[in-house]
Amino acid sequence: MNHLKNKIPFEYSLSDNSRRVILKHDRIDTDSDGIFPIGIKNWEIVHAKNPMLPKDKYHRTNKNLSKTRQLYPAIYSATKDMDITIIYGTKPGDKTEKIKMCKFD
Repeated sequence: MNHLKNKIPFEYSLSDNSRRVILKHDRIDTDSDGIFPIGIKNWEIVHAKNPMLPKDKYHRTNKNLSKTRQLYPAIYSATKDMDITIIYGTKPGDKTEKIKMCKFD
């Protein structure tokens, strides 16, 4: 039993290759093939800076939330109750590693 305990990882993680395979076979986002988080859009801040924007538009989509949940469970857990969109790119960006570590600044 202890041998088995030592083999089970403490944290769920995916490689970038696994993320590509998931996106290829499960078209959770038909708009983008990007798997790398390259930026964030905090819609609360956007609406605060632009009070003329309609309150019923410009929010995180269910598609974006689902993609984040499947590809980056830690980012999903950190942002699931916030109105934040994760922006994905096909290549890593300057902020990719920070976002993967849930550092949003």
